[in-house]
Amino acid sequence: LGLSRRQALWKVQGLYDAATPLFAGREPPPSRAGEIPFAAMNDRERVRADYAATGLSVDLHPTVLVREALDKLGVAPARQLHSLAARRSVRVGGLVTSRQHPDTKTGMIFLALEDDTGMVNVSVPRRVYERHRATLHHAVFVWADGALERDGRAVNVMARRVGSLEPGAIQVGSRDFR
Repeated sequence: LGLSRRQALWKVQGLYDAATPLFAGREPPPSRAGEIPFAAMNDRERVRADYAATGLSVDLHPTVLVREALDKLGVAPARQLHSLAARRSVRVGGLVTSRQHPDTKTGMIFLALEDDTGMVNVSVPRRVYERHRATLHHAVFVWADGALERDGRAVNVMARRVGSLEPGAIQVGSRDFR
């Protein structure tokens, strides 16, 4: 459309309408008649705006914003898990896309984590869940240490420990099931 994202938002919301009380009695700048000079949004602002408006982003995956922190923690990208040996210790992490807490005899919790390279399923035993309950219920980004399990093309991590990595006020909802 020939506009930056902020300019488009400004125009769509009609905030520079002379009838808007905020601008009552003011004229648009004469040199740019209605165009407001906004700084371009950075990656974090674009992803935040996308998720706030639509619940997704076609621009960037939110884990791109925390990839450096994930790398410092030694988190293996999801696409790399298919080439690792089963039963090996691994640290995975990403955006929590779903949490499942079904009534099972063992009390197992299931997480689906997504990063910018793919998905990984994490099974959380009851004892781990009890130690990390708040993180497992509320964190947007989670990492987990555990044993890599594989059954054909399906990859799972049996968690021994979990933690959160918060990206700074990006609110991304997960699908949570009981």
